Amino acid sequence: MGQPIKGWSENPPIWANVRFISGREFVRADKETAEATASIRIRSRAVTTDMCVRYKGVLYDIRAVLPAASGDFIDLAVAEVKAAP
Repeated sequence: MGQPIKGWSENPPIWANVRFISGREFVRADKETAEATASIRIRSRAVTTDMCVRYKGVLYDIRAVLPAASGDFIDLAVAEVKAAP
């Protein structure tokens, strides 16, 4: 009926080349926090920044979708933010 669905919809696993670019730890709102930034290259498909990626059980927010010049692949700029224990 055109209403938003609360929850996640899973897509089948796909091939990806994952490169971790940087990581850091900092204090935010009096809480120690860790952040990892990565680049994920996948075959070209419909992907938006409203989606997220699960890699080895960790969820990553998609910050940018960058198409390759050839059009065969897209690079996803992703970031994972979590509170450190």
